[in-house]
Amino acid sequence: MREPMRGYVRIGLVHSMAYPQVAEGKRGFVETVREVVEDDYFSAVELGPVGDDENREKARDVLGQSGFAVAFAAQGILLSQGLDLAAEDGSKRDEAVQAVCEGVNEAVTLGASACGILAGKDPGDRFKREAANARLVESVARVCGYAADKGEIVIELEQFDRVAFGKNSLIGPTEEAVEFAQEIRRNHQNFGLLIDLSHLPLLNEKPRQAVNKAGEFLVHAHIGNCVKRDKNHPAYGDEHPVFGIPEGENDVPEIKDFLAGLMDVAFLKRGGQGILSFEVKPFGDQTTREVVGICKEKLDGAWSLL
Repeated sequence: MREPMRGYVRIGLVHSMAYPQVAEGKRGFVETVREVVEDDYFSAVELGPVGDDENREKARDVLGQSGFAVAFAAQGILLSQGLDLAAEDGSKRDEAVQAVCEGVNEAVTLGASACGILAGKDPGDRFKREAANARLVESVARVCGYAADKGEIVIELEQFDRVAFGKNSLIGPTEEAVEFAQEIRRNHQNFGLLIDLSHLPLLNEKPRQAVNKAGEFLVHAHIGNCVKRDKNHPAYGDEHPVFGIPEGENDVPEIKDFLAGLMDVAFLKRGGQGILSFEVKPFGDQTTREVVGICKEKLDGAWSLL
């Protein structure tokens, strides 16, 4: 019988996605963080901006006592404020860098080992894209330098769709994400890629092949689902519905393929400490408990098939 997957990786949960009711004020932030910590299936959690010092300190205390790995998601900072690390306007670019650096500060306060970011919008034209990539390199290098001065915290660039499914991001296809990572790693070792199974169908990429392309630059992974064939579906695009829905793209076979890739590149290995997080969201009458329960069953099922 295969060893439990938890001996190969830290399984986590993207808190803000699993608990959208927190942002709506219907559930408490610290209460739901504690709920994740008390679930022995998990050993990692990913948090977005907390919003106030009291809750941040309480969450830090809960997490510090738990031994959980913590990652911080600064993607939400950029998205919610419409900021772009590759903006043409230098002042706008500076604003985006400053916002992410403030996110790094919050990550350090929470005891996080990583801070996630994303690129801005893809300009479409090849020459404009090259210029935007150059600006993104400059911005991310600044963020990496700032983070290095704050301690051992890794800056993780998450790839998103590059077509009109929602983000239409500059980064983007895995091959280009790797080229970008190579450029940053020349001067900054505290940088890597975050690959999300949810985004791969939107990029028309296969899970195992994408992970193998990322190779040594892969430092973090998300698993979730997406809808790309039904524009009228409430979860159309990059909205992270639960696995197995009829209109979705990812289920046990795709999770298995993704896990196989993670094993190929030794991200998933005996004694491994990498973070593999569910990024899923309840829809309609679904509860967080229901959605997370389905995720556990699907991940365990995929693992048993390897």
